[in-house]
Amino acid sequence: MGAVAIAAIIAVTVAVTTSASGDDRTGTTTEGSTATEASGSSKTGTALILGAMQDCFMEDSVSSTGKNGTLRVEGTASVIDVINEIRQERGCLFDVVVRSEDDHPRHHISFASTHGLPPFAHTLGKLGLPIMCRDFQGRASCCPTYWVEGPESQNCDRVLCPDSSNMTEDARERVLASPACELCLDDINNRCFSTRQQMWPDHCVQNEESGIPPSLYTTDGDIVLKRGDNPYVDAYSAFADNTNRIPTPLHAILEQLEIHTLYLVGVATDFGILYTATHARNRGYNVVVVLDATRHINDASYEAAIQQMEEEGSTVVYAKDVLAMECPDGAN
Repeated sequence: MGAVAIAAIIAVTVAVTTSASGDDRTGTTTEGSTATEASGSSKTGTALILGAMQDCFMEDSVSSTGKNGTLRVEGTASVIDVINEIRQERGCLFDVVVRSEDDHPRHHISFASTHGLPPFAHTLGKLGLPIMCRDFQGRASCCPTYWVEGPESQNCDRVLCPDSSNMTEDARERVLASPACELCLDDINNRCFSTRQQMWPDHCVQNEESGIPPSLYTTDGDIVLKRGDNPYVDAYSAFADNTNRIPTPLHAILEQLEIHTLYLVGVATDFGILYTATHARNRGYNVVVVLDATRHINDASYEAAIQQMEEEGSTVVYAKDVLAMECPDGAN
């Protein structure tokens, strides 16, 4: 399918997604009806999904800036070669290629600096930053539980707490501007739910670190979808935010293109790839993770991610398996 036709589909699906965002149910996907409807269809198309192949995750040898990304993932220099080989040698297997990219505003909820905490604080023996999230008119938002229920509600020996002495006033004001900080104070309808947020360095900041590695093979027909642009909720998946309330246009685009099977490559195996695989399975897609065409952040969470994806029904293969596949009849 040509770039012009794909662009037209994107324009329509983005408009549909946006117009529906006033409904509290927008983006909410259950494993029952939605997955059943998709899996019962006759769709046979295949898509390649590239996760976060951006400068902000790259090693200096492949970054367009010549510097390590702000959230550098080890091994990204070599993974580009694997992804390129798949695309150049077996591009015939894919009806469409989607590049899912982080696009965070400053003071994003996932940035440790927003909360006066050190990057990767969630790996230092505590259980992440507790947050309370709420779906409000189709737009999710989250607020640190510390600010909703008060400091006395948190056992800061066990979980991360915002460091009010180190947090800048500007960051605090931006955090407390989250609708969830007010909506969850008096949650009479039990619409708020608790989860935890990992603490990352400032990364992939809008208009500051938006490049892609020059050696990455791309085409004008690639679909580029941004994620994580809501300051009050994180988004690892190509389909939706981490609460699964704010959808990207991806599902609608894939439905329009009659795509049923997704091949996942890129970074990070234990976050973006994992969440995308989970959301895809919940929406009824066949999912194939090309393991050596991904790179991970943490060894422990990597092993857990592989196990979870397989338990959810994703298939794990290697690049050699993809390269050994025959092109469909009539494909170049």
